[in-house]
Amino acid sequence: MPRVLVAEDDELVCSYLLRCLERGGYDAEGVADGVSAIVKLAHGSWDVLVTDFDMPRANGLEVIEAARRLDPTLPCVMVTATGDMDMAMRAVATGASGFLPKPIRPDHLLVVVGSALEKRRLAVDATRMRLMGPMLDKFAMILANTLEAKDLSTQRHCERLVDYAERVATRLEMTPTDGRIVRHHHERFDGSGYPDRLRGTGIPLGARVVSVVDAFDVMSAGRPYCAPRPQEAALAELVRRRGSQFDPDVVDTFVRLIEETPPALLLVGQPGRAQNSLR
Repeated sequence: MPRVLVAEDDELVCSYLLRCLERGGYDAEGVADGVSAIVKLAHGSWDVLVTDFDMPRANGLEVIEAARRLDPTLPCVMVTATGDMDMAMRAVATGASGFLPKPIRPDHLLVVVGSALEKRRLAVDATRMRLMGPMLDKFAMILANTLEAKDLSTQRHCERLVDYAERVATRLEMTPTDGRIVRHHHERFDGSGYPDRLRGTGIPLGARVVSVVDAFDVMSAGRPYCAPRPQEAALAELVRRRGSQFDPDVVDTFVRLIEETPPALLLVGQPGRAQNSLR
């Protein structure tokens, strides 16, 4: 169920918007001022923002600016007075993807919010369709240079890690990233990791992928201090930690990939990278 954050200081209007959205099949939550909206955006996962302009502590444009910094793909809808074209243009410049003129009709609200969601889906799909080869090449080089594998088991772990990450990235249709993967692959989805305590989508997607495939390979292949676990147990541990340590979408994608891969093509324990791995 899509989640909608409504920022509106008028209690009656806010309640009205929430009722309309809930009847339209959305999970909606309201806040009464701009700062509260920004805090909610920073500590939750949202699909659409609907915000009034004139609010205490931070106005609607400031809320949209903060939303775009936190999640550039988040569609933002500005509530405007009828005929206020200046406000509409300022909202567009800030990053708004839709408008709701007052007085707000329920059907118009649902159309605008639905359109905003569709625009986001199309934008994400278009982005994911770009070639990700440069990202994968850079990722392999970073692993080779940073991890400095000095023994056979570590080398094989690195080879498996690159292959798993490449296959998950292919499923997710990832785009090239800027080399922050290694720095942030110990971050946790709930914000309790290191070095920067990033959370959720604030963690680079490549790092979220690496954290999942790294954990799976360590559990499956074992270490001198830890016996290897069966594949089913390793996957179950990833699922148990989805949403806390790991990105749920990445875990789900990886679990499906492993379940669909014939046992003969799995890389765990194999001496070197398989040449016929699934792509």
